[in-house]
Amino acid sequence: MKKLYTKSLLALLIIFSFSCEDINEDINSNPNDILITDVEDKLFLTGAQLANIQLQLGHLNRISGMYSGQLIGFSSLYANIYGMALSTVESNGSWNALYVGVLTNMRQLQNNSKQTLLVGIAELWKVMLLELLHLYGVESPYSEAGNPEISDPIFDSQVSVYNAAIQKLNSGYLLFSLHLQLVFLKTLYLVEIRINGLKLHIL
Repeated sequence: MKKLYTKSLLALLIIFSFSCEDINEDINSNPNDILITDVEDKLFLTGAQLANIQLQLGHLNRISGMYSGQLIGFSSLYANIYGMALSTVESNGSWNALYVGVLTNMRQLQNNSKQTLLVGIAELWKVMLLELLHLYGVESPYSEAGNPEISDPIFDSQVSVYNAAIQKLNSGYLLFSLHLQLVFLKTLYLVEIRINGLKLHIL
């Protein structure tokens, strides 16, 4: 009787130990989850455009308009700003639009797109972002910013940000010229195919 009890207990233990693995195998996978690769390339560009508009027309732009004398009559509403008593809250939205909205979308576009035109646009948008960082006149994170593995990115100097902008500008123009050459060659190829029996040589 004792042997039968031990064997049946051991058999039940083996059955339950293997069946638990199948139940918990996909417990943390979300069937409704959207992957970055599922998103169309140009939608990253759209998100960055919206964030850039928020950034260019945001609160820091309003503050610079106050300081330059373009906006008058706001001294009672923004007394602290007119008194040069800025807090970090004044720029949170702008930094968020700059890093999360523009930089992250442009990096995703460059990493996931196979279209040279969109990659070139992303390079030139990064130049605009770097130019804005340069205009803010402060040391700011760029080289390590937007990397999920780095929680505390280093602050790059204005000179290094400016040099990165020049490098991105050159590579963006190169990508644009490659795209235009491909479009030109495709157009010549299609024209040559559509003219029946007639070879067209423009080059």
